[in-house]
Amino acid sequence: MSVTLNGLKLPLTAYQVYSWAITNAAGATEVNLRKTFCLALTVLAAPSKWTTECQEKLTTHILSHIQTVALQWAKLYANEPGGLSSYRPMLATAWAAQSALWQLQWLPNDDKRSMILPRLAESMAQKLLSQEGGKSTSAEIQSLALRALRQQSKWEEMLEILKETSSSDESEDQSSPMFASDFGVALTRQQVLKERARVLMELDRYETAKEVYEQLLAKSPDDWSCWKGHLECCSKLDNVPLTQELMDRVLLEQAGEKYSLRGPHLMKVELEAHTLRMNPDDASLSALSSSIQEYSKLFSSRAVCAFSDLESYLELILATDTDGTKTVVEDLLKFAQSLRAANTAPSEDSICSNKERQSRLRAYIFAVKFSHMLLAKHLDLQDTWLPDLTELVTEWKETLSMSSSNEGEEVSWLSHLKQLAISETELIKIRRSTILVAKRNQTRRRFGAACGSTTIA
Repeated sequence: MSVTLNGLKLPLTAYQVYSWAITNAAGATEVNLRKTFCLALTVLAAPSKWTTECQEKLTTHILSHIQTVALQWAKLYANEPGGLSSYRPMLATAWAAQSALWQLQWLPNDDKRSMILPRLAESMAQKLLSQEGGKSTSAEIQSLALRALRQQSKWEEMLEILKETSSSDESEDQSSPMFASDFGVALTRQQVLKERARVLMELDRYETAKEVYEQLLAKSPDDWSCWKGHLECCSKLDNVPLTQELMDRVLLEQAGEKYSLRGPHLMKVELEAHTLRMNPDDASLSALSSSIQEYSKLFSSRAVCAFSDLESYLELILATDTDGTKTVVEDLLKFAQSLRAANTAPSEDSICSNKERQSRLRAYIFAVKFSHMLLAKHLDLQDTWLPDLTELVTEWKETLSMSSSNEGEEVSWLSHLKQLAISETELIKIRRSTILVAKRNQTRRRFGAACGSTTIA
């Protein structure tokens, strides 16, 4: 039945069957409870055209009963004779705990609910942890317990769970998960250390958290979240130069590598942005602009996400109001223009491999996005720095031969470039039509004046 309902996409019918099942829960069987639980999830997950008010009522009703169903399911397994594996009642208990957390997440704030449900979820999660025990603790149960504790800001208790996990896994590789007995795999050592560092920061133990982040970066120097965490710790300790020293050391170690790591290079930009936030003057603004250009030269042709990396920093420059802001913006536009010119399609006489053309196309589209973002806030600079429509169309035509032999990200680049060309075409059409209307009206006024008419159609 659930397969049929899902195929027909009738979440309301599924909800009706669910409601019928919950009213007959006294004589519940494993099949009925499982179907009831799955149908309830179907209703919560299915897209619908219900009004917000109707959706809230359904969500409230389902979430308030789905926990009861899961608990009945666990009780049914526990009381069933025949030496069943502990997995099935543990699974039902885990779902009951998760349902309690869902209610806190999705339902309107309620003092009574906020007081009872986190404790309920915590007690069930702690019970599951003790049932698994030792080195077999799974990621699902660990995460469930940590979420329940985080809901109550019980940072010391979270740290205790993470201490036990890390001490039991000292010999394991940082990125290799350890298999658990029931729910799959345990958290990797790297995941545990990251969570531990975040908890230490909540406890204002920034020095210890910084050391954990340094331990993580020694193994994964490209992990951006760890770089951000390290900088936040050093900022709280009023010792930002420590992050600068770590970054310089990592860059020196990586100097001989074929491919540069984005993480430490992006931290260069972040450090300049941090300085600008603390002291918004022309010098710090210019320093941030230089670091953005340096990062762009390194990664615009290598990574499709290079523009996303820099987007927030461009927004920071645009939001900073100093005497030199416009000069810095013009300098960045000049840089984008030079980057675009250096990566246009090669002439017919030039020999360019498909791989090289892809790299140049990445850098070209990066430069176009770069320019458009800056010009959106500085309309008075469009006449000078707006990418020429003819150039965009030429680039788009040159890349059409690539689409047949390249799938995936290249296709998205082509679509984006085409959209930019279309957008500018529409803009030019609007400008031309505006000019034509203005000229036509001017001609009519002159004609009317010559005829002595005071009314112009």
